[in-house]
Amino acid sequence: MSPHMVHSPDSHNGVQNGKAECNEVLVLGQNFAMACEQYGEKDKITILQFVGGMTGKYIQSVLEEKGIHQINVPVGKGTRTCTTVLDKRTGAMTELIEPAGRVSAEERSLLESRAMELLKGRKLEAIALCGSLPPGITGSTYTLVAENKPAGCTLLLDACDDIDCLKTGNVDILKINAEEAAKLAGRGVDDEVDLLEIGVHLASTRSIPILAITNGPDEAYLFDTTTSTSSNTATVTTYTIPNILNVVGGDEHDLLPISTLATPMHSPSLPEETGESIFAMAAATMLSGLGSSTNSVDSNGNAVMGMMGMGVLGRKDVVLNPLGAGDTCSGVFLMEYLDTRDACQSFRQGLAAASASCLVIDYTSHFDISIMKKIFERITYTQRTIQIR
Repeated sequence: MSPHMVHSPDSHNGVQNGKAECNEVLVLGQNFAMACEQYGEKDKITILQFVGGMTGKYIQSVLEEKGIHQINVPVGKGTRTCTTVLDKRTGAMTELIEPAGRVSAEERSLLESRAMELLKGRKLEAIALCGSLPPGITGSTYTLVAENKPAGCTLLLDACDDIDCLKTGNVDILKINAEEAAKLAGRGVDDEVDLLEIGVHLASTRSIPILAITNGPDEAYLFDTTTSTSSNTATVTTYTIPNILNVVGGDEHDLLPISTLATPMHSPSLPEETGESIFAMAAATMLSGLGSSTNSVDSNGNAVMGMMGMGVLGRKDVVLNPLGAGDTCSGVFLMEYLDTRDACQSFRQGLAAASASCLVIDYTSHFDISIMKKIFERITYTQRTIQIR
């Protein structure tokens, strides 16, 4: 594990004396980095990101307080914000996404040059490419990173749009959700989908060594060709995720106080410079995607988050926060995989962390490790070998 880089007055965005310094895992994705910090792996992480405007400064202050190493590429346009409105009565969520400012050719070139310095400058253990890209950036940026992946480095991709980087053959793990898997397989949004069938199709046509598909609280799938004795087969693991409210407590009075699972953070770097809790700006703030942030309020303007796909599970007063759960799964999955090379159990750990993160309503990609362990113990799975080609 390399030491955390110390910034000095003559450094600029993590570059000193013309050479970029990086820890062992290069990340393009803020929630992913936050999940790794929660898992105790922040010293391995370097996040490369665009930042702009007051929101960009705010994001930097959040990550700085977490001790996450950043290499920031400034852009002229402000970092966009996504506001998620939750209807607590129905559990329906609506996202209001600000138009993202277009990244200039010069800004894109600077990000790519920073990425190349990191790829060439030291031996990376892993790379994580997460989320959609802002206007002005195409899949060619991800492809450039994939083409220059160092030998022995594990590349995880958590995206489904503009991902020609799969054609390089250098993507080791593709982690997506059920909707994204259906989209990649060419299915319509209203089509009934069989995730097993879709996974087999993707594993056979995309040449992905490890394919992980999440589906909210429903069954998740892992297609692993690296453990098979034949190039035409894959080990398929099906995971059943428990009702997370039953894991943390049975009766109402036994339920853990989920609002206390995350540690409050304070910052003097807010736009108002009030020093209040950094998640008190209108609502709890999420760090999601490359250079974007997310706020969540209910239909009455209260700072709470919601129940996408998970419902209230029979408890009308319990609000779950699935935002950032996919990134949490990816972060913990990759960290575990780097340590164990056991994709089956590593993905199980990621699913447990993602589920635990749904209980923290004031943050995204935050979770209580003790709750995560309880959920992990209750995630059951079955395995079989299937023909994929």
